[in-house]
Amino acid sequence: MFPNKSKRRIVRERVLQVLYAYEMNKESLDNLSGEILSEIIDKSDKNFALELIRNVLANLNDLDNKITENENAMYTTNAISVILAVFVIILVFYIFMVKKRDKGKDVGKLDKK
Repeated sequence: MFPNKSKRRIVRERVLQVLYAYEMNKESLDNLSGEILSEIIDKSDKNFALELIRNVLANLNDLDNKITENENAMYTTNAISVILAVFVIILVFYIFMVKKRDKGKDVGKLDKK
C-alpha cells in the first residue's frame, strides 16, 4: 500500500471511494465495497471500513443537513468578512481624502499662546 500513510487513513480514503462510487453509480454496495476494499487485508480494518460505510449511509439525511448548516454558516461568515473589508476600504479612502483636503492646514494642532 502506501508506507507514508497510516492504515486508518488509507481505510478512510477507501471508504470515501466506496461512498463516492455508490453515489455516482448506484451499483451494488457489496460489489463496490468488495472491489475497492480488496487490498485491505486486516480483518479489523475491513470491518472498520464496512461499519463506516453503513453508518454514513444510515445517517445520510442528518449528515446532509449538518453540511448544509455549515455551508450556510460559512456563507454568512464570508459575507460579513466582505462587508467588513469594504467598510475598511471606505474608511481608509475617507481618511486619505480628509488628509489630502487638510494638507497644509494646521488641523489638530494646539495654538501656542
